[in-house]
Amino acid sequence: MMPDIDTFTAWTDEACERLPEVFFRDLNLGVVVSEDLKISPDAIDDDLFILGQYERSAMGKAIYIYYGSFMKMYEDWPENDIKDMIYHVLKHEFTHHMEGLANYRDLEVEDEEQLKRYKEMKKHDHK
Repeated sequence: MMPDIDTFTAWTDEACERLPEVFFRDLNLGVVVSEDLKISPDAIDDDLFILGQYERSAMGKAIYIYYGSFMKMYEDWPENDIKDMIYHVLKHEFTHHMEGLANYRDLEVEDEEQLKRYKEMKKHDHK
């Protein structure tokens, strides 16, 4: 059963504590848990959810974790599996952050390839 947002936020905080402090360098807006259910603008059947997002703006850099998306995707998962997924998503978003600091795009390219595979799969499903 999915936790309430306060418990989910506490789990996210616990996952952050497992990460090296250097990961947080220049992440001035921190890690933010949002209640939003975020569907990717690339979703074909409203079935591609954004679980986390690294954002750079004029205000600074932040990582968003979308509670609503987690609820939609993992509502029936056991507690430990949800915690593992939060940690996995955080590591993914922190990789974007660290690559941004180093002017690399490897993970962005990998994400683009995954999106391309998703679209190909959906194209075949709709035939």
